[in-house]
Amino acid sequence: MNTTTALLIIGTCVMLFFAFFVVFFVLLHQRRMFENRSIIKEKENIHQKKLMDASIEVAELEREKIAKDIHDDVGSALNVLNLHLNRISRNLDNKTVVAEIVKESKGLLESSIENIRGIARDLMPPILIRLGYENGLLELCRQIKNTNAIEITFNPPDEDFNLSKRVELQLYRIVQEVINNIIKHAQASEITITLQSKTLFQSTEISHNGIGISSDMINQLSEGKGGFGLRSIQSRAQMINATVQYITVCATKSLITIDVPANESNN
Repeated sequence: MNTTTALLIIGTCVMLFFAFFVVFFVLLHQRRMFENRSIIKEKENIHQKKLMDASIEVAELEREKIAKDIHDDVGSALNVLNLHLNRISRNLDNKTVVAEIVKESKGLLESSIENIRGIARDLMPPILIRLGYENGLLELCRQIKNTNAIEITFNPPDEDFNLSKRVELQLYRIVQEVINNIIKHAQASEITITLQSKTLFQSTEISHNGIGISSDMINQLSEGKGGFGLRSIQSRAQMINATVQYITVCATKSLITIDVPANESNN
């Protein structure tokens, strides 16, 4: 075997080796990508399940609260009123006793009516029915400002901020929970709510000068046992296909954005 043939054989072996190495590397890379996609998909499925569980949890807790209010307040009041009616039937000739029972029953009825109104407010805040989302937030800011606990500013949109009643309710509840979390945990002294009507979505921005939190930290906290409020935000956002982002702009400014797609906001 001459030198040229030997070099040719060696060169061919080297090329085959590199070709094999490249093929092996590509296959390995594809396998890892497939595994990563599977892991990501699994995590997404787990996250979606947690959001669905949170949505069910929120709904069940709200139903439980309403059922408890009806049972404890309205139910007990109706039982007492029934007893009062029985007393009246037994004391028809005693005007003094009847007048006393009627007076007590009237007070009980007024209290029950107010409790029923409270239950109705929990289901759909009258402020949204009367004023809509934009003016409802303005009124919410006024109420918070009157407490002197924190300075809050509301910036209305430049254009119409049209939302369906279904979206208004969930969005209003999200903003309420976000503001509640800021007041409780962020140590902020100023909050600003800004509405922006954009081509593709309606945006609600809530900025503050307190301690910020990242989306990763939000996900970690929401997965814990104490993160019901955060899970409530996520599940309500999922109901209206909204995107909630937590951004730390700098040491003195943090931003929470809630974007509702334009095609969703009117449905």
